[in-house]
Amino acid sequence: MRRLLQRKLCRRKTLLFTLFLLSLIIGTTPASAKEVTDVLTNAGLINKTTTTYTAFSDSTFTSDAVYAGKIAGTNGTIQLNKTKSNNIVTTASGGTLKKIKVFWNSNTSKNSLQVYAQNSPYAAPTTLSGTALGTLAYSAATTGSDSKKYTEYTFPEGSTYTYVAIAGGGGATYSDSIEITWEDGTPS
Repeated sequence: MRRLLQRKLCRRKTLLFTLFLLSLIIGTTPASAKEVTDVLTNAGLINKTTTTYTAFSDSTFTSDAVYAGKIAGTNGTIQLNKTKSNNIVTTASGGTLKKIKVFWNSNTSKNSLQVYAQNSPYAAPTTLSGTALGTLAYSAATTGSDSKKYTEYTFPEGSTYTYVAIAGGGGATYSDSIEITWEDGTPS
């Protein structure tokens, strides 16, 4: 009888110890990071078909990011042009930048968009251009005559940029949409 009680007690201790270890493992395992993608379009930013550059602010999509800037919208596109000092910036972060994907409109020919990144919010609206917009992360280029309908840039592993600016890199560029993928929703 005594031996039976000792076995039950030993089993109970083993079970409790196993549960304790499991709770430690589960409690210290980091949750997987959540990715959220904002799809910027003319309709979501200015909702106009115009060749006149129009300022916008406080535009939100899926993430916590808040967008501001100045764009035109020929044929319902997002039109940016370096010579017009216009751009799209984030005034609030959507998290850590992971990827930028630009879907080109067929009207874009041999021009580019410049993607800048930094770790502090941009003021809105802004007429900054070039390195005043932060670190140049990527130049999204298109020839307009190839079969490529989009260009994509993935930020390097370990990159911690939390704010983005997108500006024209030359003459007028026309994109149907710009996808910005963030990790975690808000910066830590």
